[in-house]
Amino acid sequence: MQLTKLWPQQEAQRIVQRFPKADTYLLETGFGPSGHPHMGTVGEVVRTHFVAMALAELGKKSVVVVFSDDMDGLRKIPVNIDAPWLQEHLGKPVSAIPDPYGCCASYSDHMNKELRAMLDDTGIPYKFVSSSEEYKKGTYNQVLQLALARNEQILNVILPTLRPENREDWFPIMPV
Repeated sequence: MQLTKLWPQQEAQRIVQRFPKADTYLLETGFGPSGHPHMGTVGEVVRTHFVAMALAELGKKSVVVVFSDDMDGLRKIPVNIDAPWLQEHLGKPVSAIPDPYGCCASYSDHMNKELRAMLDDTGIPYKFVSSSEEYKKGTYNQVLQLALARNEQILNVILPTLRPENREDWFPIMPV
């Protein structure tokens, strides 16, 4: 079997062709910590790791980043979490909701901790990034200011892609 026919090698070749001068390739996977991580969550990281391995075969360095979208609002209470009091927290960022199990600083911290334990068991090297922590550090301040300054341009691109009922209130940033 020829290795270049496997999808991770094909993807690695496409990445290198598109960005031939990169010193290190950033491969990012996302996690929405609104519920317990599962095999699909881990599978996404494993597939990303396969691409990192293929990049290494080409002599390229890469970093797998697992990005926790812990500023997302809790839309519903997962069926496998017995905490009816979470109803009062629907819509809030999961990083601002108490841990339903009482062992971590927040709901998202608990789910992130579970994910990290699962990933650590795989032995896959990764860098974990929390969106709420990055917001607190000011990492996104410059790009948020740019989004506000270019609001009209962004609206012209995004609004046609939204359902009519979502167009009136859409804004490029969502203050919490």
